[in-house]
Amino acid sequence: TLTWQQFVTPVNMWQVNYRYSTDGEWTTVTTTDTTYTIEGIVHDESYEAYVVAFCANGSVSDPSNTVNFHTTNIGVDDYLANSVKLYPNPATQMVNVECELGNEATAVEVYNVYGQVLTTINTDGHATTQINVADLADGLYYVRVTTAKGIVTKPLVKR
Repeated sequence: TLTWQQFVTPVNMWQVNYRYSTDGEWTTVTTTDTTYTIEGIVHDESYEAYVVAFCANGSVSDPSNTVNFHTTNIGVDDYLANSVKLYPNPATQMVNVECELGNEATAVEVYNVYGQVLTTINTDGHATTQINVADLADGLYYVRVTTAKGIVTKPLVKR
């Protein structure tokens, strides 16, 4: 989470710019708060960021000083869990399993609450896999995603 201070001039919005320190392209987002949480950052990587204020009087500030930071506080389990998305959840028909590039799924399994495997899908390393859950009874299930970097299990609610 990036945090900065607002000075005397009222600000309409902030432009937050960040990137991997080794990447030449900046990601730019806007916010009306003096904090911004960067989603999907990678463990053990260096980043840099700066902000620009768009003031109520129409003026634009100079860019702030660029801050450099290293993501050493992200746990491997947190990183792995955050690298796999399961949506929509709850689901009625189809569920998407989406993995970050570089951490594509090799297999996806659906388990019931008793630990029984109901469905196994060989993903062939695709970043997104669809699971048809239309025939499952309403209730709680678990989706186990095997990737090159580890295994992630996420709850799934079928409605």
